[in-house]
Amino acid sequence: MDLVRDLLDAYRWRVWPRRLVVGALLLGAAVAALLPRPAPAAPRVPTADVVVARHALPAGRVLGRGDLRADARPRVATPAEAATRVRDLVGRRLAGPVTAGEVLTMLRVVGPGLAAGLPPGTVAVPLTVDAGAAGFVRVGDHVDLYRTPPGAGAATDVPATSGQAVRVAGGMLVLAVTTVTPDAPATVDTAATDQLVVACSEGQAAALVTERTNPLSPIVVADP
Repeated sequence: MDLVRDLLDAYRWRVWPRRLVVGALLLGAAVAALLPRPAPAAPRVPTADVVVARHALPAGRVLGRGDLRADARPRVATPAEAATRVRDLVGRRLAGPVTAGEVLTMLRVVGPGLAAGLPPGTVAVPLTVDAGAAGFVRVGDHVDLYRTPPGAGAATDVPATSGQAVRVAGGMLVLAVTTVTPDAPATVDTAATDQLVVACSEGQAAALVTERTNPLSPIVVADP
């Protein structure tokens, strides 16, 4: 009997450690299965360097470094014409209002780029218009341009009924709307001037240039 007992004790001492190891492994596997798995890494999105507005900017503003900042945006959502360097926009005049954080393109500033993508033979012409026109005309509008007879409706010796407004051009696409304030000392009383940049043919441009001496009256019309 003592021999049998000794054999059983020896068996238990050899088997129990193995069982403990197996149990520990099974317990570890169970705990690992209950732990939350880490989320898969998000795919890397290609980005592009762009210039954005630090804050909302009005039409006609001459851009300074304090108005702009460099940023990186997803390449798939970046306009092809996006400006990539702040210095390329400093000193340029905005063709229309800009919202805070908006990616700026070279089409958003007054210059040769405004005519990009227009049909061949189309040019961009700046025109002075009636004061206050920048408040209701927007980039992308089509306008008819009228010349108002001198003295019409004004406090002069010329009666308001002495002539009628004459349509100078019709259906002009507005590329830019700006309000220009002349550079002058603060003691000098200067008035801001509203200007439009419109797209037109070279022949129309020649006729419009002759109208630059007096502001024109724009009337927004339906798209042609």
